This record gives sequence, C-alpha cells and structure tokens, in this order.
Amino acid sequence: ADSTTSTPVTVTTNAQGQATVTLAAEAFENAEWELVGSVGPQANVSTGFQIKPSNTMTVSNQVPSSVGVTLEDMSSGSDYQSSGYAVSGNTVQASITMKDQYGIPLSGTQNVELTIPAQLSGMEPTGASDSSAWVYGGSNTVTVPIALNSNGVGTVNLEAWTEGSATLTAAVPGLTNSVSGSATMFVQPGQSTSVALFENGTLISSTNELSATANTPVAITVEPTDIAGNPVASTYSDVVELVDTNGGTFRSTPDGAAITTVSIPSGTSSVPVYYVNANTGTYTPSATMDANKLTVTSPSSVPVSAGGTATITAEVYGSIGQLSGQTVAASVPAGDGSVTATDVSNDGAVTFTYTAPTSSAPTTVVTLSVPGTSLTATVNINP
Repeated sequence: ADSTTSTPVTVTTNAQGQATVTLAAEAFENAEWELVGSVGPQANVSTGFQIKPSNTMTVSNQVPSSVGVTLEDMSSGSDYQSSGYAVSGNTVQASITMKDQYGIPLSGTQNVELTIPAQLSGMEPTGASDSSAWVYGGSNTVTVPIALNSNGVGTVNLEAWTEGSATLTAAVPGLTNSVSGSATMFVQPGQSTSVALFENGTLISSTNELSATANTPVAITVEPTDIAGNPVASTYSDVVELVDTNGGTFRSTPDGAAITTVSIPSGTSSVPVYYVNANTGTYTPSATMDANKLTVTSPSSVPVSAGGTATITAEVYGSIGQLSGQTVAASVPAGDGSVTATDVSNDGAVTFTYTAPTSSAPTTVVTLSVPGTSLTATVNINP
C-alpha cells in the first residue's frame, strides 16, 4: 500500500447531511486507499467529531494505453540478437511491452492481436495458454494470449521467412480507442538448401503453374534457394536434374536439343533454361539437386534394451548445402526389430526411430540410404 496522504478537501453537506467527493485513481498500483472524513467545531456538533472510514478501495492497473514492440534474431551466429535484420529460417523473438495510462507495466495474461507480414511466419507464443488460437504462416492477423511479466513484457517466437522488410504490428483488441505498436526488421536469405524453377522471378509451384502453348519454348530459370524458397547464390558448382512428369522437355536455348540436367557455376544465382511441351496447358516442372553426402548426427553406436527405442538423426547434403525435400530410407535386418521406413529432410535433417524386439535386444546395424544414389550410413545398435 502507498503511504501518501492527500491534501484535505473541504466540502459542504446538502440538506440530507451528505457530501460527495470525486477521486481519481492515479499511479499507486495495487494500493488500498482508506477514505477518512471529519468535521471541525460546529454548533451542536462535538469538537473534533471523527467520521469513521466509510469505504476502502484497491487501485488496479488501467486498461492498456501503450504497446511497444522489439524484434531480435535469436538464432546463434553473427546475427544473434540483431534487431535490424534476421536470416531466413532463424527464430525471431518479438518482445511486447504493455503499460497503462500512467506508465505502469501491466502483468498477467493479455490478448494481443498480431499482424504478421509475409516475411515472418508464426511459431508457438511463449507462455501462451491457448495454442489453438495460433495460426502458422506468413501474412495473417491472429489474436493470441501472451503472458506478461512484472515489467509488462511478453514474448512471441516467429520465424524469419521471405526476403524483404518485415513489420510486425501488435494491437490490443476490444478497445474503443486503438492501441498498438510495431517494429520493423529486414529478412535476409539464408543458406541454400535446394533448387527451384522460376518464371519472371516467381516460383513455379502447384499454386502457380507454368502456362505453355504447344511446342512454344517458355523461358524459365533454375535457382538455388534457401529453406523459405528465397533465391540465393550458389557457393559451389553443382549439377541439377530437371524433372517434368507431363511429357515436357527442357532446352538450354529456344531451339536447342533436349537436356535433363544443367550446371550451376559457383557464385551464380540463376541459370536460364527453356521448357517445351507438345500440348497447350499448365504444368509444374521442377528441379532437384542430387545428394552427395549423408552424415549420421546421432551417436554411431546406440545402446537399446529389449523393447526399447532409439532416435537416429542424420543430415543429407548437396554440394551447395543441406538439402530439403530429400527422401532418406532406413532398414534393419529381419528379426532385429523395426525402424521408420523413410523420412523427408527438412533443412537437411532426417529422424528415424528404431524399436528393439520385446524378447531381447540384438546387436545389429541400422542402415540409412538415399534412394537412387550410392550414399549410405550406418548406426550400430547394442543391447
């Protein structure tokens, strides 16, 4: 409680002997106020007659009147805790500060409306009590509960995604007068993890198919990309396989012979090719980068008891970096338990679960492989 005593206020009673005083609750957070009245020497009134306290009240926080937002790249590296930029694929922490009209920090759980730009994708809010309220993906508006500490600060984790300037806006929903704050940072492309085809700078995909007129070459480009599909320059020279399942072919020049691969020289961000199909229509040609390294990242020897399980992790690489979307298979000799059949790499990483027989734990080997290549890796399983 605050020990401040206000300056006495003199009021005149009405015909019923009542007087009214209006008080303003100011910056005395969670203080309990005691109201005391008294009258001085008056006719027919005892001198110093003390009116007993008639009421007490507790001063609580006002509604939010200011919202502050800061953004920081929280992934390790030279950009750690940078507020000016983040690298695609890195975790970005948004710190949201809320205060009332007297500058007192709010606390507890507060609902916050976040407007997330396409350059950032949502992740689970730290301390959120309702995960179902969260929507993953860029360029959307979502209301989430955020736990504020005693300094009025709560955090939300986002993921740097599409290259460009990203402005995150946080607002307090349900107020008559809009209360919001924002922060801006630039998202830079990350490390290349795959390759893709583009037409006029736009990614060719199932939602943006390539339109082709019969036997008419369409100019497209083959480009190395990061985890979010941002084009990046190749670090090393690489050979890319061109794929189409709809009868189309590729050429290096409009009138050239059909090709199935194309080389991306070191330091190059794109290579032009042409797509041709005998039939008019919309198509989704693609490009893949052959894996050339498979590395086990979990221990090469794992102890497992009868009926127990072990997690096996590995990473798959092409010459320009970790490969996303690469299928990796796992196998174990018959009778020696079971293992997850396949996994598709996410930013290069794959994960498998080995389960030992319930009768006994054998000494065996789990073999990982990249279908269509000679790449293999092994993990020893020991009882």
